[in-house]
Amino acid sequence: AKALELYKQGAAIAAAGGRWKEQLATFYENIANCFASLQQYNEAFTYSKYYKNLRDTLLNEENSRHINEMNALYETDQKQKQILQLNDDVTRGNMANERSIKERNYLLLSSLLLLVLLVVIVISYRNSRKKTQQLNEQNAVIEKALADKEVLLKEIHH
Repeated sequence: AKALELYKQGAAIAAAGGRWKEQLATFYENIANCFASLQQYNEAFTYSKYYKNLRDTLLNEENSRHINEMNALYETDQKQKQILQLNDDVTRGNMANERSIKERNYLLLSSLLLLVLLVVIVISYRNSRKKTQQLNEQNAVIEKALADKEVLLKEIHH
């Protein structure tokens, strides 16, 4: 009977604390055992139900905590996979960007070389035309001089 009172006091303290559910369940189990040994089976059954309900609640809380931990691990794993995928996408994007920059640079260099070649061709053509024009002018001078010479020679022979 003394143990029963101490268990009830312990249960009251544990219930008042609110954080000691496992201790409260143990007190309920001990109280049920005390009532059973005193052959007060109705009371023993009542405290046994309290014990079972509290144990079920504790088990449900434990299962919920495990489920939440597993969900957190799963979500963390999914986030890691997503981060790796995004990093891979960024890397591929950077590589494509670098390739695009190289292609642009090659195009610019090719265009510049083509422009330089075109300038060289234009300058060469102008120089060639200028020389051709000078030759034509010199030929005209020579032909005029020859014509004058022939006229002089005809006059001298007459």
